[in-house]
Amino acid sequence: MHRVLIVDDEPFIIEGLYYIIDWAGLGLTIVGHAANGEAALQQLAAQQVDILITDISMPVMGGLELIRRAREAYPSLKIVVLSGYDEFDYLKQAMRSGIENYLLKPVNVEELRSTMASTVDKLRTSVSDRWTDEDVDILRHAIVYRWLTGAISPRELKERATALELPILARHYLAALIRSSQPSESDYRAARACVHHPQTLVLPNLTGETIVLYAAEEPEDMKALALAQLKPLLTELEGPVYLALGTVVEGARAAQVTYEQALDAVQYRLLHPGGGVLDYEALHQQEGEGEADMPAWEVYARLIAMRDKLQLDEQIAADIQRLLTQPGMTPSGLRHAAVELIVRFKTELQQLRSLEEPELYREELQQAAASASVIELTQVVQRVAGQTIDALAKSVKSPVVEQVLARIAADYRQSLSLKTLGQEYKVHPVYLGQLFHKEMGESFTEYLNRYRIDQAKQLLRNSNSKVQEIAREVGYWETGYFYKQFKKHVGVSPMDYRELT
Repeated sequence: MHRVLIVDDEPFIIEGLYYIIDWAGLGLTIVGHAANGEAALQQLAAQQVDILITDISMPVMGGLELIRRAREAYPSLKIVVLSGYDEFDYLKQAMRSGIENYLLKPVNVEELRSTMASTVDKLRTSVSDRWTDEDVDILRHAIVYRWLTGAISPRELKERATALELPILARHYLAALIRSSQPSESDYRAARACVHHPQTLVLPNLTGETIVLYAAEEPEDMKALALAQLKPLLTELEGPVYLALGTVVEGARAAQVTYEQALDAVQYRLLHPGGGVLDYEALHQQEGEGEADMPAWEVYARLIAMRDKLQLDEQIAADIQRLLTQPGMTPSGLRHAAVELIVRFKTELQQLRSLEEPELYREELQQAAASASVIELTQVVQRVAGQTIDALAKSVKSPVVEQVLARIAADYRQSLSLKTLGQEYKVHPVYLGQLFHKEMGESFTEYLNRYRIDQAKQLLRNSNSKVQEIAREVGYWETGYFYKQFKKHVGVSPMDYRELT
């Protein structure tokens, strides 16, 4: 383990740093902390320290003096500045002292983690303690990333771009993102090899893509240049590979816009599993405003009742593919449709087991909302479907009760009673009612009414049908009785429920 000493006069900053990242996972351990430079020098003399993280402004002895004296006494010590001061003079002085990075408060977790990982690599490979070309690149990348994410002022950007010789001060900008199936440093190196333009920057993104930022005085041909230089990567890198493009924007302040557009475009890889160019402008011209045409739940309910996992998997895959080709479909729309399906599986299971389970499928819901590919999205929904069937198989032991549940799911609109079902399944209706209540925790009539009311709630939310029509649709031929049952189960009338939702 490499040893870290933290120096800051604000106790809550020190406390936060202890827990903000997984130090042990990076091969690091915090061996102590100090409130000023003088106390830090005492600790450096008393124990081995590999990395010093220090603030600039502190009482007794400030960070710059600490860095100077620590550098003289411990030449191999790695130093990272974490400061609330964003003045350029501090950066220049710290750079001359040979620091690893200059991070601003409040700390960016990913930037801190990346800096620590890079510093550990240097310690492990015994890189000489000097400001190398690689060090300058890391600092350049940090400045550009802060610019693209709106975390740096125009004045500071201009100063640092000049000092670091960043070729980014131009009139127009275009951001592109390269995303392969297995993002790695080789993607970044390949992109750098493809780009031959004096005002273009290539840097790794924290989310796995490689950022290519074009800068030019005139907007003409910027997109054509990006396509000509970067499209070869679609076949060179490990596929599927995506090239996402923002739009050409004017002014340094708008660079964040083209970067965010490229980030938006790369999300469309969910709808284009084969890779290719994802042009923000073209994608949003095709985008529709309608909601996803959700599949009929009755099909799923029947397959669940039949415990047919294979056919259920096929149905899910077919429906997601159908949604994928729906005109105007967006990544968020497809994810939302998958989330709705999972919620329906959850509701179905809770209804059949008569239990409220808030944590049920929470992890799967999060996975569906963050899925990056159609295959991943499909597999999450299929896994939920399989778990639903398995849970029902464990929770309902009696075959005849399973038959009753399946019959309700398929024919809840019809007139159903224990007498008719008992005759059909050759079971005495009294015994059937007792068995149903024992295994389901409620009577047959209570379960049937609750199931019908749940279907009515969905129709009230998702259709414009009249209340009388909905009552008949879910099996109530007397509207007054439907109102009574609805208020009993929901607490409000059907009309009030529709207005509330």
